[in-house]
Amino acid sequence: MTLRLELANADNMSTKRAPNYLESIPLGGLSAVLVVNVTHPIDFWKTSRQVDPRFSLLGSIRSEGTGAVFKGIQAAWCREAAYTSFKLGAYGPLRNAIGGNESFVLKMVAGGITGGFGSILGNPFDLLKTRLMTTTHATAGPRGMIAIAKDLHHHQGVAGFFNGLQANISRAVALNAVKMSTYDTVKGKIEEVTGLQRKDVRCQFMSTFVAGFMMAICITPFDFLRTILMNQPADKKVYRGMTHAALTMVRSGGPLTLYRGFFMIWARFIPMTTLQLMTYERLLAFFGFQPL
Repeated sequence: MTLRLELANADNMSTKRAPNYLESIPLGGLSAVLVVNVTHPIDFWKTSRQVDPRFSLLGSIRSEGTGAVFKGIQAAWCREAAYTSFKLGAYGPLRNAIGGNESFVLKMVAGGITGGFGSILGNPFDLLKTRLMTTTHATAGPRGMIAIAKDLHHHQGVAGFFNGLQANISRAVALNAVKMSTYDTVKGKIEEVTGLQRKDVRCQFMSTFVAGFMMAICITPFDFLRTILMNQPADKKVYRGMTHAALTMVRSGGPLTLYRGFFMIWARFIPMTTLQLMTYERLLAFFGFQPL
């Protein structure tokens, strides 16, 4: 009976094909846009704490209402549609194209390339999201995504939307290289050791948990630097770039300053990575494609 089930599963897998870029990228974006509605409040908490270590989530809710935790959600939708659609959706086709199915290094290369390119597409919306999250009733200046975008363009032109790009690319390359290669490799190891197939929800859940922890360790400094660079006032630049920002923060607060928000990043990555990847896997299955 077991042998027949294994052969049936193998036959079923053989009838499915891997999606191409045009099929996979929209599914990656759809999964991310759906999941961000769940994880956005954690992102709001993390970003606000990185900008102001004294920030109180309860205080923000008391002063601005429960809707405060969803500030910037419109920009977050746009960011996921631009950034995550590519970093997640293009990973599988690129990995297959460069022959990375059996190589951890090539999986990291595929993840790094798709993450870096996706971050360029998403940087303007990432910046607007950061600004919107840190805007309060007491904050002077424009409010709302369109108003903030117009003010930024007035003072800095199109280049203003790419503030923090260096840190954002560094963060995205490290994040996606670690995320996708760890998830992909751990799935294979779990299948090898336990017999659980790659499409099994239990296999996917355990893999995303490990990937989320590794991501938090690797990208927290880049995430912190990206936040403070993107949160600079529209009419002036406090930091000349990522290196200057890093040196300034280390001089003022020590090396651990770069890990401000680590636990909140980890707390966000666990549900985000799990829901995002598992939603993406369900969409692949629904449309008749092979699992990642």
